[in-house]
Amino acid sequence: MSGMAFPRWIGWLFCILLASCGRNESTPASVSLDPAPAPPSSTTEKTPPEAAPAPAPAVTPPPPAEAASQPLGLLHTSGRDIVDDQGRKVILRGVNLGGWLVPEGYLLSFKGNVDRPSRIEALIVDLAGEDYAKTFWAAYRQNYTSEDDIKAIAAAGFNHVRVPLHYRFFLSDKGEDREEGFQLLDHLLEWCDKYRVWVVLDLHCAHGGQTGANIDDSVKNTPELWIDPANQKLTVQLWSRIAARYHDRPAILGYDLLNEPLKPEFSKYHAQLAPLYRKIIAAIRAVDKKHIVFLEGASWANNFKSFPEPFDPNAVYSFHKYSSEVGLSGIQEYLTLGGRHNVPLWCGEFGENTPLWYSQCTQLFEDNSTGWCFWPWKKLQSDNGCVSIMMPKGYRKIMAYAKGVGSKPEPAEAIATLDAFLDNLKFAKCERNDNVINSLFGAIPGTIEAEDIGFHGEGVSYHDLDVKNEGKAIRIRDGVDIEPSGFNVGWMDDGEWIVYRIVSRETRDYTISFRVASFIDGGKFSIELDGKPVGIPLDVPSTGGWHRWTTLSMPKISIPVGVHQLKFIVISEGLNLDSMTFE
Repeated sequence: MSGMAFPRWIGWLFCILLASCGRNESTPASVSLDPAPAPPSSTTEKTPPEAAPAPAPAVTPPPPAEAASQPLGLLHTSGRDIVDDQGRKVILRGVNLGGWLVPEGYLLSFKGNVDRPSRIEALIVDLAGEDYAKTFWAAYRQNYTSEDDIKAIAAAGFNHVRVPLHYRFFLSDKGEDREEGFQLLDHLLEWCDKYRVWVVLDLHCAHGGQTGANIDDSVKNTPELWIDPANQKLTVQLWSRIAARYHDRPAILGYDLLNEPLKPEFSKYHAQLAPLYRKIIAAIRAVDKKHIVFLEGASWANNFKSFPEPFDPNAVYSFHKYSSEVGLSGIQEYLTLGGRHNVPLWCGEFGENTPLWYSQCTQLFEDNSTGWCFWPWKKLQSDNGCVSIMMPKGYRKIMAYAKGVGSKPEPAEAIATLDAFLDNLKFAKCERNDNVINSLFGAIPGTIEAEDIGFHGEGVSYHDLDVKNEGKAIRIRDGVDIEPSGFNVGWMDDGEWIVYRIVSRETRDYTISFRVASFIDGGKFSIELDGKPVGIPLDVPSTGGWHRWTTLSMPKISIPVGVHQLKFIVISEGLNLDSMTFE
């Protein structure tokens, strides 16, 4: 950094030797936060980088403890934004109900061949017989997603859910109408109306399979939707029926026409995607002219080269994001497409990673006016989803048999285990992963990591005195100096600052505990909340090393319910920041 005093240079040399004294967590292999080429090594004063404009104020239903009295309004697009019936911008913050109507093997801890709905259903019949299987699946759908789940989803701050659908709940292979799926959705919509949560209907499993993988329940891992024209006809018929049923329901946010169409190896069918979308949209608009249509690209929803022009004036483009870099470069092609077509963007799935990655994703999306929907809400024995289903005794034996490496349980044993599993599906029996939920919103009470900065760049998300990221751990295109060894912000000079988003779930006084370290005396910092100074500036004593942490507390900081910006300001250099805990 520019202007660093001589004693601090000595301290930084010792920092290398004392690095082992800091947090010793290693960066998970799946975490990648914009690993782009390092910026120029100039130490001259930084020219602010091109950054996205600060987002306009957005409306979202407040996180209620009980049902809200105000009814949901219909949403629609307006240029690059999604707006409510009063024209107010809405940032979509949602969660996927993965596993409910489309069970996936990995969500239930099955490995190997038992990886899709039809094979999981065959396993249950094999273990316990057809009569038991019928009662099993009725209880499964009742317990996996219930009113308690929707109430908890709303209370967490999510404003919508995405519901993966399997065609066979609504339409047979011969085109015969079925009511079971509509009955399940009708109950869901009642709960969502009650707790003010919008619903996106997502066709995860189309007739024949649109992807050619386990996720679409395809029989031969080939995308028969694109091979047999009859399947496309049935898919158009299905969406027409769904839209006719829900054309006047404000709780329906929109229709996600096809989930992740076409794996990359099936690129020869890409040219069929846009024509089929047009057919489906025409069928929907014949009965429903109001609801949004969500359009995913090919190749796991990320290839939009077959989108030459807008499809509909009330459409949103949807991409998915897993285990990839978090930075503007990772979504720039989607932003460019949305800008060219004047169409809003929505990340319909992201997840299966770490809380830091989740938090960085949601900040990246919102800093670029992009809605998001986390995957998944529930998952068996998991610490990286919102809610963990507890694994019952005996379940591992079923897992081993399903994988082909264990003996088949006796029917009575299997039924006892499956009954316990069904009971554990109930929300009251599950464990919430609050660190995951809080990370998606920057919610407090909780801990905000120092490295969890926004994506508006120099002068908006942070101010740093030179262009280098001296730490070179993550976000190396940004000037904030993020160090490894568990990640912390170092090389903090006089006048530098970082803005953090926080979402307070209630109006209350907090004690904020700052985890800091210093090799020298003289460090000092203050904070501002929404541009106003709060608390008393704190002096940071020498802790004996740049990664020998101590905690300094700032009590009685009043924070109203809602979304806020907290600015951490360095008054005097001589400190590293690891985290801030709000209690």
